Amino acid sequence: MEIMALMPPNAEVGRDGHLLVGGCDCVELVQEFGTPLYLFDESAIRSKCREYQAAFSECYRDSSVIYAGKVFLNGSLVRILAEEGMGLDVV
Repeated sequence: MEIMALMPPNAEVGRDGHLLVGGCDCVELVQEFGTPLYLFDESAIRSKCREYQAAFSECYRDSSVIYAGKVFLNGSLVRILAEEGMGLDVV
């Protein structure tokens, strides 16, 4: 399996060999914020929200797609989930 298959859809390797995600240079981000660095691609998250909702509504008309907050949760992600019409399960 090619390593890029594991990356978000808009990830690429730049001319200098650095990984770019959403146009952001991961080496520069590590230099600024240190490691470990958790990087989330908003456009990829939004795309997956829409894919899940479309797939479930196709099979189950009255379904709701719910994100499990115990996986990872912060204010920015909650905003994205709300804007995309997702539910949120908080335990």
